[in-house]
Amino acid sequence: MLRIAAGTYDGILYGWDAIPMAEEKHSDATKWTLKLRFGYSAHSECVKSAVFMKSRNGKILLSGSSDETIKIYDVDKRVEVGTLMEQSGSITCLEFFQQTHVLSASTDKTVCIWRVSDWNCLHILGGHKEEINSITIHPSGKLAFSVARDQTLRMWNLVNGRCAYIRRLEKEAEIVKISTLGKRYLLTFGSVVSIFSTSDAELVGTLKHPKRVHACVFATDDLVVCAGEDKHLYVWNVDGTLLAKVTHPDLTARIRCIDVIDQEVSSDLPIIVLATSNGTVQIWDLNDLQLDSDSPFELNESVQPSATTKILNAPRITCLTACASSQNDTADQPENSEMTSQSAEPPIETIRPVSETPSNAPRVVIEMDDNVEPDQNPIVSSKKHRNKRKRKMKKQS
Repeated sequence: MLRIAAGTYDGILYGWDAIPMAEEKHSDATKWTLKLRFGYSAHSECVKSAVFMKSRNGKILLSGSSDETIKIYDVDKRVEVGTLMEQSGSITCLEFFQQTHVLSASTDKTVCIWRVSDWNCLHILGGHKEEINSITIHPSGKLAFSVARDQTLRMWNLVNGRCAYIRRLEKEAEIVKISTLGKRYLLTFGSVVSIFSTSDAELVGTLKHPKRVHACVFATDDLVVCAGEDKHLYVWNVDGTLLAKVTHPDLTARIRCIDVIDQEVSSDLPIIVLATSNGTVQIWDLNDLQLDSDSPFELNESVQPSATTKILNAPRITCLTACASSQNDTADQPENSEMTSQSAEPPIETIRPVSETPSNAPRVVIEMDDNVEPDQNPIVSSKKHRNKRKRKMKKQS
C-alpha cells in the first residue's frame, strides 16, 4: 500500500491510500486504487510543505505553512497531535532523516533541526541572507544542502550545526536534491536543471526544458524525473540525455509536485507520484516506460498511469509527499474520512510533551563557519545542545 498527502493553497491537507488492485481481486497487480482517507483544514494559510516519516511507513506526517507553524499528525489514528512554533516565517521545506530528526527551512532565513523523540529544537542554522527555498539531507545524515534567494548554496555540517561550505550561484536556485546514494546533487534554475558531483562540485549534466520546472527528484542515482509548466513528465539520465517524455489527457495544468517511492524489489525502478496545480494526483511506474534516448516521446505515447484521481472543486495543490506502507499498519485505521484536531487520546510514544520555554529565553542562532570540516559522528549530538530552545506544543483541548 502507498500513502499520499497533498497540501493546498487554502490550507487544506488531503490524504489517500493507494491499494494494489490485485488485493481487490483484479488481475493487473501493477495498477492501484486511490481512496481518499481525509480532507482536513490543517492551517489558516497556504500549506507550503509536507513530509511523511518514510522509515515508519508514513505513521507520522508533518505539514508546514505560511502561518509559520509545523503541524504533527498520527496518520494511523488520523489525529493532529502537536504544533511546532519556532520560526518566524513561512515553512518552505521539511525533510526527515530516518526516525530521529527533522529539518525545517523558512522564509525567516533559518533552518531548524528538530529531534523527533521529544520535538526539541536542537539547532537553528543561520547564515542565509534571504528566504530559503529548499533543503535536502545527505543519506549519511552528516550533511545537508540549502538554497535561498540570496543566490547561494550552503552545505551544513549537521554534527556541530555549522556551515561547512558556501557556493555562490549565478542565479537563484529554487530546488536542491541529493541523489539516493549521495554521489550527486541537483539544482533547478527556472527551466534548467544542473547536476553536480558531491565529491568535487563539478558539473555532471544539464537538463534543459522548454518551460519552468516546478518539481525535480532523483529516481535513482543515475535517473532524474522532472515536471513543470508544460504539463509533461520527463525522465533524464544525469549526463543530460532525455530518456522519456510523457503526457496524459488528465494533466491539464502545470505539474506542481513529484515524490518518489522505492519498489519492494530493489532491481525495479521506483514509483513516481505527481500532483497538478488543479487537483489531479497520479501514480506512474517507471518500469512501464520505454527509456530510449532515440524516441523518448513516441515510445511512451500510449503509456497510462497506474492510478489517477482528481479532487472536487480543483483546489490549488502546493505540496505533496508519498511513501510505502505495509498493509498491517492499516488494520486498525478508523473508517471515518476526517482528521481530528488535538484528540483526547494520548499521543504516540515518539511525541511526548515537554515543558514550555520561558518567553524570555534566548533565541540561539548558530552562524556559519566556513572552516568547519565534516566529521564522522551521526547527525547532531543531543548532549552538547540539550539546553537549546524547546518547541512549543499546543495544549490538548
